[in-house]
Amino acid sequence: MTQLDEPSLGVQFEGLDLTTFRIKSYSIDSAYMTSTDAFSFTMYEPEGDVDATRFRGLELQPVSLYLDGNLQVRGRVEITEVGQGPGLTIKCEGRDYMADLVECHVDPALAISENMKLEQVVKLAAGPVGIDTVSFDASVWRNSRVGVSIETPLGPRTFQNAPLKNYKANPGEGIFQFLSRICARFGCTVQPTMERNSVLLGAPDYVQSPAYSVQRSISSPTAASNNVLRAVARRNYTKYPTVALVSGRTGGVGEGRVTVSATSALEANTIATYRRASSENFGSAKATIISSVPQAPQETTIIPSNVQQTILDLLPEDVSIITQRILPKSNYVPTNALYRLFYMRDNIGKDVNQIMNVAARAAAERLKDCLQYEIVFRGHKDVATGRTYAVDTVIQVEDEVCDISGLLWVEHVRFNYDENEGPTTTLTCWRPGSFGIGAQE
Repeated sequence: MTQLDEPSLGVQFEGLDLTTFRIKSYSIDSAYMTSTDAFSFTMYEPEGDVDATRFRGLELQPVSLYLDGNLQVRGRVEITEVGQGPGLTIKCEGRDYMADLVECHVDPALAISENMKLEQVVKLAAGPVGIDTVSFDASVWRNSRVGVSIETPLGPRTFQNAPLKNYKANPGEGIFQFLSRICARFGCTVQPTMERNSVLLGAPDYVQSPAYSVQRSISSPTAASNNVLRAVARRNYTKYPTVALVSGRTGGVGEGRVTVSATSALEANTIATYRRASSENFGSAKATIISSVPQAPQETTIIPSNVQQTILDLLPEDVSIITQRILPKSNYVPTNALYRLFYMRDNIGKDVNQIMNVAARAAAERLKDCLQYEIVFRGHKDVATGRTYAVDTVIQVEDEVCDISGLLWVEHVRFNYDENEGPTTTLTCWRPGSFGIGAQE
């Protein structure tokens, strides 16, 4: 096993002019699709050098955690436990500053005016907890955590594809939940940044350059060059659909909206099956414009081509499925091929783009479990590059044991350290695109 330098965790209490590196153990749990990052650390004062006053009044104090000098979390201490050991110890637990948005409910006086942009709504709703800036550049925060710049063809993205008129917070709904519900319709998420007064509106970057790599062979599953302790791949096709259909109502009286309808290239009584090895084209279901004149709300029915392609991409070898909708009156009875219709109705979306974004998220919930890869490393950095592991990065995986060859997206990173086990990092990775965010990209 390759030797690594012991990691150094620096804890800065921003409001107390206090920074300490006397840490017995710690954990930092960061997940892209979870509302807040969690952390815990145990500080100590050695015997003969105990200053008990340093451990007073830490509850709710702002704190920043730096791993080998790279900022990982800006949060707040929520739980403390004081004990002895030798000397004096105190364990602190908390979450990042996004917890303020989670725990603070939306004020019932919030009102979204006509033609207000998403960025304006975020500032208006989150302003009471100190958010006055919205960022669209995910690379700044990602590079800070990793410690180097990761190349990506994507620049800052904006998510302003429809007006927000008539969106309202539910009574007792948290600010984060309210904003996440709206952002889902714009194909983005709410993420933390390096500063407490800002949030990032972003989507996973699946096309960035790989930040790390891992190689495991059947003969050498814990290769020294990787510091791999263990890895496992889980493939779950329990909810796997073969065709996705989405409907909703768009437009309104006096509003110009585009109504679309799904048309199939195949009649119901001649529906074909699909095999990975065949030359059949993707996306035989297409959206056709019916009308774009001002009208009352109209029915929208879509077979999203991007979702349908994902279904085909995840099809195991030599499995035959039906990729077209079978109408109840078609008199078509599948024989050996698998047919599972995934149908979702959305009556809240303001236009086709919003319905498609929500559809991609909903379909992804059924498809993402087709591959989950979890790997545990010794240390917190990639041995070859010295880069610190972070969420929203890409890893090149060549794993003969788990039968994986290709790029995976890192959604979850867990750092752990104690004096007995030393530093370990657990990555949870998924196929690029697994969470259906940014449906139009």
